[in-house]
Amino acid sequence: MNDQPAVISMDEAERYALAARAQSAEQSNRPRWMVIGAALLLIVAGVYALTAQAGRAGAERDRRNAASQLRAVRAELAKIETLRNTPIDANAPVPIGERLPNLLSGLASAARRSGIGAELPVPAERDHATFGSLVGKRYDYTIFDPDIGALLRFLAAAVEETPALLIHSVSLRPQNDRWQMIVSFLRWERPT
Repeated sequence: MNDQPAVISMDEAERYALAARAQSAEQSNRPRWMVIGAALLLIVAGVYALTAQAGRAGAERDRRNAASQLRAVRAELAKIETLRNTPIDANAPVPIGERLPNLLSGLASAARRSGIGAELPVPAERDHATFGSLVGKRYDYTIFDPDIGALLRFLAAAVEETPALLIHSVSLRPQNDRWQMIVSFLRWERPT
Protein backbone atom coordinates (compact mmCIF):
# COMPACT_ATOMS: atom_id res chain seq x y z
CA MET A 1 0.00 0.00 0.00
CA ASN A 2 1.05 3.36 -0.82
CA ASP A 3 0.73 5.96 1.97
CA GLN A 4 1.44 8.85 -0.24
CA PRO A 5 -1.40 11.11 -1.33
CA ALA A 6 -2.51 10.95 -4.86
CA VAL A 7 -1.12 13.69 -6.98
CA ILE A 8 -3.66 15.51 -9.03
CA SER A 9 -2.30 17.13 -12.02
CA MET A 10 -3.63 20.58 -12.89
CA ASP A 11 -2.66 22.98 -15.47
CA GLU A 12 -1.81 26.57 -14.66
CA ALA A 13 -5.26 27.99 -15.42
CA GLU A 14 -6.98 25.53 -13.13
CA ARG A 15 -4.54 26.35 -10.32
CA TYR A 16 -5.28 30.08 -10.65
CA ALA A 17 -9.02 29.41 -10.71
CA LEU A 18 -8.77 27.25 -7.58
CA ALA A 19 -6.66 29.91 -5.80
CA ALA A 20 -9.18 32.59 -6.75
CA ARG A 21 -12.09 30.50 -5.37
CA ALA A 22 -10.15 29.88 -2.14
CA GLN A 23 -9.42 33.60 -1.76
CA SER A 24 -13.07 34.43 -2.41
CA ALA A 25 -14.21 31.91 0.19
CA GLU A 26 -11.72 33.33 2.70
CA GLN A 27 -12.95 36.91 2.13
CA SER A 28 -16.57 35.89 2.50
CA ASN A 29 -15.70 34.29 5.85
CA ARG A 30 -14.24 37.60 7.11
CA PRO A 31 -17.01 40.17 7.76
CA ARG A 32 -14.84 43.17 6.92
CA TRP A 33 -17.82 45.47 6.30
CA MET A 34 -19.05 44.82 9.84
CA VAL A 35 -15.67 45.83 11.31
CA ILE A 36 -15.51 48.95 9.15
CA GLY A 37 -19.11 49.83 9.99
CA ALA A 38 -18.50 49.39 13.73
CA ALA A 39 -15.35 51.54 13.54
CA LEU A 40 -17.22 54.29 11.68
CA LEU A 41 -20.05 54.13 14.20
CA LEU A 42 -17.54 54.45 17.03
CA ILE A 43 -15.91 57.49 15.39
CA VAL A 44 -19.28 59.17 14.81
CA ALA A 45 -20.32 58.49 18.42
CA GLY A 46 -17.02 59.96 19.69
CA VAL A 47 -17.44 63.12 17.62
CA TYR A 48 -21.03 63.48 18.84
CA ALA A 49 -19.97 63.03 22.48
CA LEU A 50 -17.20 65.64 22.16
CA THR A 51 -19.57 68.09 20.48
CA ALA A 52 -22.21 67.55 23.15
CA GLN A 53 -19.65 68.03 25.93
CA ALA A 54 -18.40 71.28 24.38
CA GLY A 55 -21.98 72.52 23.99
CA ARG A 56 -22.76 71.62 27.59
CA ALA A 57 -19.66 73.45 28.84
CA GLY A 58 -20.61 76.53 26.81
CA ALA A 59 -24.17 76.46 28.11
CA GLU A 60 -22.92 76.12 31.70
CA ARG A 61 -20.58 79.09 31.21
CA ASP A 62 -23.43 81.14 29.74
CA ARG A 63 -25.65 80.19 32.69
CA ARG A 64 -23.01 81.26 35.22
CA ASN A 65 -22.51 84.59 33.39
CA ALA A 66 -26.26 85.22 33.28
CA ALA A 67 -26.60 84.42 37.00
CA SER A 68 -23.74 86.79 37.81
CA GLN A 69 -25.28 89.55 35.71
CA LEU A 70 -28.65 88.98 37.36
CA ARG A 71 -27.10 89.37 40.82
CA ALA A 72 -25.35 92.57 39.73
CA VAL A 73 -28.55 93.99 38.23
CA ARG A 74 -30.51 93.17 41.38
CA ALA A 75 -27.87 94.88 43.53
CA GLU A 76 -27.95 97.99 41.35
CA LEU A 77 -31.76 98.05 41.36
CA ALA A 78 -31.73 97.84 45.14
CA LYS A 79 -29.34 100.83 45.28
CA ILE A 80 -31.51 102.81 42.88
CA GLU A 81 -34.68 101.93 44.76
CA THR A 82 -33.08 103.08 48.02
CA LEU A 83 -32.01 106.31 46.36
CA ARG A 84 -35.43 106.84 44.86
CA ASN A 85 -37.23 106.27 48.16
CA THR A 86 -34.89 108.42 50.24
CA PRO A 87 -36.58 111.71 51.05
CA ILE A 88 -34.69 114.89 50.34
CA ASP A 89 -33.05 116.10 53.54
CA ALA A 90 -32.66 119.86 53.37
CA ASN A 91 -30.10 119.77 56.19
CA ALA A 92 -27.80 117.30 54.41
CA PRO A 93 -24.72 118.84 52.75
CA VAL A 94 -25.77 117.28 49.45
CA PRO A 95 -29.21 115.68 49.36
CA ILE A 96 -29.17 112.22 47.79
CA GLY A 97 -30.21 112.35 44.18
CA GLU A 98 -29.65 116.09 43.86
CA ARG A 99 -27.32 117.43 41.20
CA LEU A 100 -23.91 118.36 42.53
CA PRO A 101 -22.99 121.86 41.39
CA ASN A 102 -19.25 121.24 41.86
CA LEU A 103 -19.04 117.64 40.65
CA LEU A 104 -16.55 118.25 37.83
CA SER A 105 -14.28 120.51 39.91
CA GLY A 106 -14.39 117.92 42.71
CA LEU A 107 -13.30 115.20 40.31
CA ALA A 108 -10.51 117.45 38.96
CA SER A 109 -9.35 118.09 42.54
CA ALA A 110 -9.37 114.34 43.28
CA ALA A 111 -7.25 113.76 40.15
CA ARG A 112 -4.66 116.33 41.27
CA ARG A 113 -4.48 114.88 44.80
CA SER A 114 -4.10 111.38 43.33
CA GLY A 115 -0.96 112.41 41.44
CA ILE A 116 -2.28 112.59 37.89
CA GLY A 117 0.15 114.91 36.12
CA ALA A 118 -2.08 116.40 33.43
CA GLU A 119 -5.18 118.49 33.96
CA LEU A 120 -8.34 116.37 33.93
CA PRO A 121 -10.14 116.87 30.59
CA VAL A 122 -13.76 117.99 30.43
CA PRO A 123 -15.84 114.82 30.32
CA ALA A 124 -18.46 113.88 27.80
CA GLU A 125 -21.67 114.14 29.82
CA ARG A 126 -24.85 112.38 28.80
CA ASP A 127 -28.02 110.87 30.16
CA HIS A 128 -27.48 107.15 30.51
CA ALA A 129 -30.86 105.81 31.62
CA THR A 130 -33.95 106.71 33.58
CA PHE A 131 -35.48 104.85 36.47
CA GLY A 132 -38.69 106.30 37.83
CA SER A 133 -37.94 109.88 38.81
CA LEU A 134 -34.16 109.41 38.56
CA VAL A 135 -31.89 110.04 35.61
CA GLY A 136 -28.53 108.30 35.34
CA LYS A 137 -25.94 110.90 34.34
CA ARG A 138 -22.82 109.44 32.79
CA TYR A 139 -19.47 111.22 32.74
CA ASP A 140 -16.89 109.76 30.32
CA TYR A 141 -13.20 110.58 30.74
CA THR A 142 -10.11 109.58 28.74
CA ILE A 143 -7.03 110.17 30.89
CA PHE A 144 -3.35 109.56 30.08
CA ASP A 145 -0.67 109.20 32.78
CA PRO A 146 2.60 107.28 33.15
CA ASP A 147 1.69 106.18 36.71
CA ILE A 148 -1.01 103.49 36.82
CA GLY A 149 -1.13 103.88 40.60
CA ALA A 150 -2.21 107.51 40.23
CA LEU A 151 -5.01 106.47 37.90
CA LEU A 152 -6.26 103.84 40.34
CA ARG A 153 -5.98 106.24 43.29
CA PHE A 154 -8.09 108.71 41.31
CA LEU A 155 -10.83 106.11 40.82
CA ALA A 156 -10.91 105.31 44.54
CA ALA A 157 -10.85 108.98 45.57
CA ALA A 158 -13.57 109.98 43.10
CA VAL A 159 -16.00 107.33 44.36
CA GLU A 160 -15.11 107.90 48.01
CA GLU A 161 -15.40 111.69 47.94
CA THR A 162 -18.40 112.11 45.65
CA PRO A 163 -21.80 111.13 47.07
CA ALA A 164 -23.62 108.41 45.07
CA LEU A 165 -20.96 108.31 42.32
CA LEU A 166 -20.49 104.87 40.74
CA ILE A 167 -17.92 103.54 38.31
CA HIS A 168 -19.86 102.41 35.25
CA SER A 169 -16.88 101.07 33.27
CA VAL A 170 -13.08 101.23 33.25
CA SER A 171 -10.60 100.34 30.55
CA LEU A 172 -6.82 100.51 31.10
CA ARG A 173 -4.44 100.15 28.15
CA PRO A 174 -0.67 100.45 28.12
CA GLN A 175 0.85 102.73 25.54
CA ASN A 176 4.49 103.48 24.73
CA ASP A 177 5.40 105.45 27.85
CA ARG A 178 2.07 105.93 29.60
CA TRP A 179 -1.28 104.38 30.44
CA GLN A 180 -4.60 105.26 28.86
CA MET A 181 -7.63 105.01 31.15
CA ILE A 182 -11.13 105.35 29.78
CA VAL A 183 -13.54 105.62 32.69
CA SER A 184 -17.28 106.24 32.82
CA PHE A 185 -18.75 107.46 36.07
CA LEU A 186 -22.47 107.17 36.72
CA ARG A 187 -24.56 109.16 39.17
CA TRP A 188 -28.32 108.89 39.66
CA GLU A 189 -29.92 112.29 40.03
CA ARG A 190 -33.36 113.76 40.18
CA PRO A 191 -34.05 115.91 37.11
CA THR A 192 -33.82 119.65 37.71
